[in-house]
Amino acid sequence: MKAGMLLDTMYMSATTKKAYQLSVGAVVGTKALIKSVGTSAYTYMPNIQCGAGIAHGIDNVLLPMSMTTVTKYI
Repeated sequence: MKAGMLLDTMYMSATTKKAYQLSVGAVVGTKALIKSVGTSAYTYMPNIQCGAGIAHGIDNVLLPMSMTTVTKYI
């Protein structure tokens, strides 16, 4: 990961049909700051092979929008 990258999530917008994205902030060694709307997290276990993709262990829960908005789509 590099600072400034945008990461697609598995969560799709109901209106645009596009994946919500997270952004990568500062990267120091294997730690990267991952930013969402109103929340952020640091990676502590990056680049885990997971099926056809890659997963990253993070130290916080990232939410693409408020929980009251998310419940409308569940």
